[in-house]
Amino acid sequence: MAELTEDHLLAPSKRPKDLPELEFKKVDVQDDADINFLGNLFIVSLRSDWTPNDDKTYKSGSVIYCPLDKFSTQGSKAVDYQVLFEPTERTAYEYFTCTKNYLVLSTMDNVKSKLQFFKVGDNGNSLTLVSGDVEAQIRDCSVRPLDPTDGDEFWFTTSTYTQPSTLYLADARQMEKDGSSDKEDAFIVEKLKTLPPQYDSSGLIAEQRFATSKDGTKVPYFIVMKEDTALNGKNPTLLYGYGGA
Repeated sequence: MAELTEDHLLAPSKRPKDLPELEFKKVDVQDDADINFLGNLFIVSLRSDWTPNDDKTYKSGSVIYCPLDKFSTQGSKAVDYQVLFEPTERTAYEYFTCTKNYLVLSTMDNVKSKLQFFKVGDNGNSLTLVSGDVEAQIRDCSVRPLDPTDGDEFWFTTSTYTQPSTLYLADARQMEKDGSSDKEDAFIVEKLKTLPPQYDSSGLIAEQRFATSKDGTKVPYFIVMKEDTALNGKNPTLLYGYGGA
C-alpha cells in the first residue's frame, strides 16, 4: 500500500502523474464515535458503550486511546486501551485540544469547569498527567492553541458570574515550571483583552450549593451574593432555572 507523501496533499491537477494511489481503510470503531490522532496515539471519544474485545466495555462518554500503528495493522481487538476520561453521574467530557507537547482536557464536574494538562512523551506514544485544576471551578472557559505544530502557547478565554469574558495569552509549559503548577491558572502569561463590565461586581461572590429533590437527588445550583449576606431566608432573590423532566 502506498504511503502518504506531500505530493498527495497537492491539488489533483498538480500531482505527479506516476504518484501511487492511496488505499482507504475503514476504521474499526463505532459509527457514532469521534476519532483523533496525536503523535502515534489514536484517540476515540465514545457516544455509546463499546466493547472492542472481550476484556472490557468502555462507557458512553469516555475518551480512550491506544497506539495508532498497532491499531491500524492489527485491528481494534489486538490493542490495549488507556482511559483518558471516564464519566460518572456527576462528571462529563467537554473537549480536548493540543499544543505541540501537551494535551489539555476540559471536563465538567457538577457543572463546574475542570482543566487537566497531559504531557505528550515517548516520541508521541504516551500521555502523562502533569497538572491541572485540583477542584473544578465556577466558570466558562476555552483553550485554543496558537500553533500546535510549533509551540505550547494558547489562547485562554474565560468568564464567570462576576467577571466578564477575558482573553489571556497562556503557555502549557508553565504548568511544569518551578512548582508553579500548584498555583491557580499557572499557565497564564498575560492578560490581553476583556469585555467591559455590565455591573459593579465588587464585594460579590459566587458559590455552588445543592438542593435535594423529592427523590433524594442532589441538584446543583449557583448563588451570587454579597460576601456578608446572612442566609436567613429574608433576602430578596432573583431566581432563574432551567432543565427538564
